[in-house]
Amino acid sequence: MPKIEIFFYITIPLLILGIPLHYSVFPLCLAMLFLRCVTSERTTVAAFLMLYAGPTIGCIRSIYPFLPVYGLVFSCLGFLMGIREFSNFFSKNRSGIIALLLVFVYFYLAMLYGGGDAYSKDKLSNILTNGVISMLGFYILFTSPRLRNGQFAQLLIITSVMMIEYIVSYYHIKAGGILDFNWMREATTSIEQTQLEHMIINYQHIGMNTAFALGIYMARKELLTRKALYFCILGIWLSLMSGARQSVLAVVAIIAVRYLFFGNNGEAKFKVKYVVLIGLFLFVLYKLSYFLSIEAITKTFEEGDTGRNMLKLQALSIFESNPYFGQGLGGFMRITGEDYPHNFFLEILCECGLVGLIYFSFVCFIYLLKNKIGLRQQTGNKSFFIIMMIALAVRCMVSGDFTISIQLFSALFTLSSLSHNKNQKISNERISI
Repeated sequence: MPKIEIFFYITIPLLILGIPLHYSVFPLCLAMLFLRCVTSERTTVAAFLMLYAGPTIGCIRSIYPFLPVYGLVFSCLGFLMGIREFSNFFSKNRSGIIALLLVFVYFYLAMLYGGGDAYSKDKLSNILTNGVISMLGFYILFTSPRLRNGQFAQLLIITSVMMIEYIVSYYHIKAGGILDFNWMREATTSIEQTQLEHMIINYQHIGMNTAFALGIYMARKELLTRKALYFCILGIWLSLMSGARQSVLAVVAIIAVRYLFFGNNGEAKFKVKYVVLIGLFLFVLYKLSYFLSIEAITKTFEEGDTGRNMLKLQALSIFESNPYFGQGLGGFMRITGEDYPHNFFLEILCECGLVGLIYFSFVCFIYLLKNKIGLRQQTGNKSFFIIMMIALAVRCMVSGDFTISIQLFSALFTLSSLSHNKNQKISNERISI
């Protein structure tokens, strides 16, 4: 293994440990991210920039407003860096592009139906931009034999740490101790309530970035036990530190699906006894945390986000007032003053109505049927794309509005490109270091 790779495998855990010990500061994280970018494989960096340049650059601009850096510029830079990967994009993914355009059409109609105010227009613009860029990014993730899963995962983990340090630095808060898994959630919730400020990054972004980082690495066809354990430990610890329960859920689901269904070498397997044993182990561990009064664990899973249930009730009330077409794009914000109800289906129901839910379901069903996309296809091309989809689906169900959830459509509609490769032998397997 090259020395530079050994350097990152050693220093990234130290960077995470530096959060509660207060030596991992924003400039250090930024320097590490820059070094990891310039020493990583070009296609890997291209996919990272297309998918994550927006929030990452947003943090940098907030801390250093004098820097002339913009997320969209870096996303375009990522496209240019990976442009060689898109030579067959339109021919291989034509049906996926059409499906995504059909989703865009309904969001546009929902924007018009809602009155087309400034907020709904801005929301539509973000949906379109993120949807297109995400499709290009996922196309590289799903099809490129050059992409290195380990490097991509490290880029995302460093980004998550940098986002934590951004919140610490920008809002002048102090990180909790090593076993304090609630300070991040409590701090960001307090900031949004007391300052009435829309945060560009919160604990949910950090947690789900971490979950997707683990999903990227665990999606490899074959895993080295030591490296897999390394990424699992980092993923679990950082997701707990973020305070995002959905992240912990996604991390556990990713690990369970990978090892219960596929194992280290990628051979399909499923044994009920292992599922039962793991379920019992988690249940005993959870109950033991109560018995020993381990507040760091119990609070993370029991303490609900302020107003989460209220948002759910508000979304259902809005849906009941107009069940067929909803209130239009941005309708939840216009009525409640909150951005979104923290649930993908509730957001569809209250802003797009039953007609929108049926329409999106029909587009996805026809797309999957036409391209014969199933579990076998998602696990047969050197990577387990189903694991990446799990991380995206968990986020959509518990966090992120349409501007983020559009990534689930983008990823799903990119899978059609795999149908062109499923019967071909890929000579160059993905490398993971």
